[in-house]
Parts: sequence; structure tokens; C-alpha cells
Amino acid sequence: MATVARRRNRYVVDWRDATGRRRWKSFMKKKEAEAYRDEVAQNTRRGIVTDDNIKFDQLVQDWKKSHLETSVRPSTKADYKSLLKVHIEPFFKGYRLKEIQRPLVLKFRASMLDDRVGRRTVNKALSLSGSLWRYAELNRQVHHNPFVKVMLPKAAPDDVDYEDEVIEVLSVDEQRRLIEAADGRDRILIMTALATGLRQGELLGLKWGDLDL
Repeated sequence: MATVARRRNRYVVDWRDATGRRRWKSFMKKKEAEAYRDEVAQNTRRGIVTDDNIKFDQLVQDWKKSHLETSVRPSTKADYKSLLKVHIEPFFKGYRLKEIQRPLVLKFRASMLDDRVGRRTVNKALSLSGSLWRYAELNRQVHHNPFVKVMLPKAAPDDVDYEDEVIEVLSVDEQRRLIEAADGRDRILIMTALATGLRQGELLGLKWGDLDL
């Protein structure tokens, strides 16, 4: 049972969550404390574990360990890791789960579109993020999934999807001349791009630790 008590000029909500662990949180105003008491009492009845300090980074690590490394095919695993590293983790890193609500998710979607990320990749990133939250829901760490109904609609016939554009590829001779015209770090960057086909964001985020000889 959640209770509110006054201690040292603050109002403290004291309760045991769905796992039986004792928790407490303090407020300056009694009304805020009582509202939070009612919320955690409802969560406890529903079996939801209320922990305001759980961060996105922790969720990702838990999901990787218990799901990605055990239940996903190698080819899909590589795709998921790329989406997490390039798009999802850089945006949500440091946020607490309770702070990630629909407005922030829509901002995440908009940021990818601003970076000219293709429609399919945007939807893949949103779908994978939704899977992370479903995992958190199953573990009773969150109330709802803010990624519900945020996928981009299918492209109309006349719409341009950057991933579906017809790309004119440089010939071997043109590639050679481009490399010869560049120098220093630019040459390394261009050679890596030509040899691997990595996207701009992936190239710029590449570190020595990512190299597996």
C-alpha cells in the first residue's frame, strides 16, 4: 500500500512495487505527492514496476543481452545493431524511459527525415524502437508504447524515397581519378566509401574499434 508522510518539510511517498521492493520518492507539495501515490498504487495493482531512474541506455543493454543475442538471426542482428548505433542510440542516449513520450518520438522521426534518411530505414528504426518498448512493457517497466502509430505511410507513386532513387554509379576509371585527386583524410574517407558502400552517417561515425580484421 502506498502512503504519504511528511518528513523534514517534504512529503514522502512510500510504497512497495510489484516485485515487493520498497521504494520512496519525496515532493515539496502534498498534492503532487498524493497524485503520485495514486499512480504508483494503480501500477502496483497492474503489476507495473515504477522506477523513474531507468534510462534508455539500460533498456538497450538489457534487450541486447536477453533478446538480440539469443533470439535473432545473425543477418537480422547485424541490421538491428546498425539501426541502433547509427540512428536510435545517438538520439535517445541519456533519456530516462519516462521522458520518452510521443512528442519526442515524432521529433526523432523528423530528425531522420531532415538527414535525408530513406523512408524504409526510418520505418525500420521506428519499428525496432517500438520493439524495445514492447520488451519494456513485458517487463512491466513502462506504462505504454510511445512508438505506436508513428510509422511513415507508404510512399505515393509520385513521392521520392531517397532509397529508391536511381543512382548513377561512378565508373572504375572515375573512381580512380577521384581517389587520385583527393589527399589526406579525404582520400581515406573516399576509399572507404567506395569499398564498403557505407552511408554518410555511418562513415562519419566509424571508429577504429569498429574495425574487425
